[in-house]
Amino acid sequence: MVKSNSLWKQAIFFCWKKGVSDKKGLETKIEDLSNENVNLTTEVKDLNTQMAQITGSVKVIQPKERKAKRIEKLDIVYTLNGNDKAYTGDVAVYFRIIDPNGKVIEPSGDFKFEGASIAYTMKDNVEYDRSTVRRQLTWKKTATTLTPGTYTVDFFIDGHKGTSDTFTLDK
Repeated sequence: MVKSNSLWKQAIFFCWKKGVSDKKGLETKIEDLSNENVNLTTEVKDLNTQMAQITGSVKVIQPKERKAKRIEKLDIVYTLNGNDKAYTGDVAVYFRIIDPNGKVIEPSGDFKFEGASIAYTMKDNVEYDRSTVRRQLTWKKTATTLTPGTYTVDFFIDGHKGTSDTFTLDK
């Protein structure tokens, strides 16, 4: 009720200043100010959400052996950046290793991203305390036959996309 009275006072003052004196003009101005208030509130919430996100990066350690048929493992280093505004607690980090044909290799589960369920190759859980975290994971080939070409490693942090990195394997 206090906000409503405040909006009325603002609208009446604004209309008086602009020479609007009829009831219809006042109602239109109040509606415009209410809509503007809702839009600004939404923008502030969106900015707060963006500021509270945990961001990070991924880097593939280029294998010494570049021949596709000889690769047995792949080392991946990732960093979660420190953020004083982010939440603390358990953070799920997902990695998708995508072959030259666009398929996720050796999927081990699914997670939600932008409303869809997508496959991942590896997952890591991190206890995040707002400070920078740097970790290294190793993916070990099981049944997949790797083919020559460029592979992409996509990195996701609690449902939003981080960075990607690529590596190339020879014939």
